[in-house]
Amino acid sequence: MLSHFLREFRFAVRLLKRPAFAVPVILTFAVGIGVNAGVFSVVHAVLLSPLPYKSPEQLVTIWELSGVGGGARKEPRSATSSTGRSGSRASRTCKPIASGKVP
Repeated sequence: MLSHFLREFRFAVRLLKRPAFAVPVILTFAVGIGVNAGVFSVVHAVLLSPLPYKSPEQLVTIWELSGVGGGARKEPRSATSSTGRSGSRASRTCKPIASGKVP
């Protein structure tokens, strides 16, 4: 088994001495490693790193159902865009909901 591996290894080294074979192999490895590093960087930045907020566990999205086309079909939309509340006024009204102390 070891002699078979050594024979295959020597054959691979001999093939790499030919530029017509070595250049595409090396470029393929380089592109593969570069793409792998790029994908990992994006996954790490988007999915694995914590959110850049003081208390990310308190962030929520509030949706409301609104009738579209006569009210027969309901589609979710952002509560701040439909009610017109935004900024500090909306955040003050949501803080008691998030803390569990509803007035």
